Amino acid sequence: MYENTYVIFNLCYQVGVFISRSSLSFVKIKRVWTITIAQLILFTFYMLNATVFFCENIYVLFCMMVFVGLMGGAQFVNVIY
Repeated sequence: MYENTYVIFNLCYQVGVFISRSSLSFVKIKRVWTITIAQLILFTFYMLNATVFFCENIYVLFCMMVFVGLMGGAQFVNVIY
């Protein structure tokens, strides 16, 4: 399973981006700086996990990568809007 991890992470990210970019008609975020803070927290988590590897459950990381995609797509759509 670990040999396909990068591909699965990419798929999870793209699913999150697709969902959040498709949801502008339902959800409009006025304070986009909150998404930036969330992205900074997620970046810090993944950077620490890459060096220390404290989260060994790969499925938790997959779900978090969907959340990263949600934040990235929401940031893109709401800033452009």
